[in-house]
Amino acid sequence: MTFTVLDVQPMSLGTHTTLDVDGRTVEVWEPQDGASGPRPLLLAHDGQNLFLPGRSFGGVPWGLDAALATLPAGTVLPYVVAPWNRPGHGRAADYTPQSIVENDAEVRAGFFDYIARATGSMPSEVPSLNGDAYAQWCAESLIPAVVASLDWHVDPTAVAVMGSSMGGLASAYALALRPDVYSAALCLSTHWLLGGHALARQLTQMLPAAQRGARVWFDHGTLNLDATYGPFQETADAVMRERGYREPAQWRTTVYADADHNEASWATRLPEVLRWWLCGGEQA
Repeated sequence: MTFTVLDVQPMSLGTHTTLDVDGRTVEVWEPQDGASGPRPLLLAHDGQNLFLPGRSFGGVPWGLDAALATLPAGTVLPYVVAPWNRPGHGRAADYTPQSIVENDAEVRAGFFDYIARATGSMPSEVPSLNGDAYAQWCAESLIPAVVASLDWHVDPTAVAVMGSSMGGLASAYALALRPDVYSAALCLSTHWLLGGHALARQLTQMLPAAQRGARVWFDHGTLNLDATYGPFQETADAVMRERGYREPAQWRTTVYADADHNEASWATRLPEVLRWWLCGGEQA
């Protein structure tokens, strides 16, 4: 794996570095708060949207560094590794829960219907998907290489994965595939429309057993695209209850009134998401 440093910038409470990693841009953020000992680590999808307005979609970033600065005094801040998406259909290919779409007939039918509505034509076969390879690259190559290169001291029991929309699907899928790496998935505005109720059921069924202690955050807004997620999220919630995930410490679903499907809305609730992950589920 080859690393090229593209940019280094000081930010609130930390240092932001932009890397080229095997041809993909990756943003990393390292806390500079004086604390010692192991830290949590956050793998965040759509890295171009997290920090800098000049890179983010629509010019509005999530302001991840600012959100971390709102956490209570004494919170051990995480390292952040945030790969950029691939443009166009490459993003969808990376973030689709590949094995579910390819192997579950009901999910595949919903996926075909979604593609037909989005493009105006029904596909004859499942498009080329890369979700499994992307999840493997993040877990087995990217995270270990960044940690070793920067000499980070990571708490292996506190590694989370986060994303919005398709990135929300990818985050839940990453936890399902690699509970040996991730202990939490933070899924904002999860794009259940990709496969409907069947996808919501199958993906939540794939998550690790509640007894393993995994933690999952789901949310959505009430405007525009986010307004369509409610029924599918209720299906996912029912499975989470059936599987014994404890609310709100181990699993939480939150509906944000008047929140839209965009970076500005995700930025507004990001401090609450991070507080739930890093400060204990009951008090967020």
